[in-house]
Amino acid sequence: MALAVGDEVFAIFSANSFRFVPKTNENIGIEDNAVHVRLQYIAEGNANVIFSVAVDSENETSSEASFFENKLLRVPKFPSGSTRTLSVQSAQDFKINETVNQELVIIEQILLRHLHEHINHTNNRPMRGGRSGSIWDPSLHPEAFINGILVTDMRPKNSEGQVTLRFKPKWLTQSPNAPSKSRRCRTCALQASQGSNKTTHHCPLALATGKREYVLQQLSAIIDAQVSTPSDALIFYREHFAQYFCDGTGHAMIRRLKSLQEQLDPFGILKCVEQSTMNSHSFRQADISALAKAMTFRDCSIYVRITPLKSLHELTGTNDVRYEVRLGDLDEKLPENIDDVEAVHSKLNKWATAERKLIEEGYYFGTEKLESGQERHKNCFLWNDPIT
Repeated sequence: MALAVGDEVFAIFSANSFRFVPKTNENIGIEDNAVHVRLQYIAEGNANVIFSVAVDSENETSSEASFFENKLLRVPKFPSGSTRTLSVQSAQDFKINETVNQELVIIEQILLRHLHEHINHTNNRPMRGGRSGSIWDPSLHPEAFINGILVTDMRPKNSEGQVTLRFKPKWLTQSPNAPSKSRRCRTCALQASQGSNKTTHHCPLALATGKREYVLQQLSAIIDAQVSTPSDALIFYREHFAQYFCDGTGHAMIRRLKSLQEQLDPFGILKCVEQSTMNSHSFRQADISALAKAMTFRDCSIYVRITPLKSLHELTGTNDVRYEVRLGDLDEKLPENIDDVEAVHSKLNKWATAERKLIEEGYYFGTEKLESGQERHKNCFLWNDPIT
């Protein structure tokens, strides 16, 4: 029997669990009020695969359909893939409607294999692998069940003329370990170390200024790469996104994220590693946890969805559109067992190694050695005069 059925995988959802069911067996799950659903590949990153969830119309009821409305299923590719997320609503004063809702669910191993077979035969899968160039391999999950997450679907609805902008805020303040008089921020230095000259990469420090000139410049590259609309609509949305991140709710969210990053990581990863290495007994879990939360708020995603309230040619001002902004990808960055000193130190050392490379190889100053034909990354807010 083929593991995937056509362009979808059929499953049943019961007791907060997804289980595989062949399409030909329509009686499975009826006795325990299970819901028949269809899962379809949407997208993937290095650590997760995203599927749409739709109630099978042949078995649909209004309550069942509403439960899965506006939700996607996120499945981790690797056993270390985090399904633990921060409770930012209570701990950091973000409102529920400001975050992508996330609900933990269970996925059986056999369904995982069906989903894997499904995405390997889909036509719209990007030609890229996962972590370290490897592909998603369900055998890496030997357990009978794994955890997944139902998340809010922030994709635009074409029928409503919506546009969604998604980006990662990254380091909205300079790294505490960066040398004085650095000419690149932490994010731009890392991009330079990866040989990146892409115009779609933004400088977080410029975005955080809230000044229209800088904000518009950063958002323009992101929008150009993500939004597929007529040119006049693109210009209209570009201006409104910029206004939104200058003095609207978007700017308020950027300010809060910046403040949290500063409060949670005042000394930097190198200081944290130095203290824990000098005396393992002084290894303070509270400090490490705070640093990890700062990393989460740097690597999270901001989703902004615009819904026009009028036809395109009638749009004239900010009152003619509705904004929805949410934080997503708020995954914990530390091992689940923070008492596992070896695992925690491994994570800290990985961060510290990356930081030392940026310092020692001149990426903060912009004096790094360039390969033949490589251009120097000069898009950072901190960059003044070109280095010759």
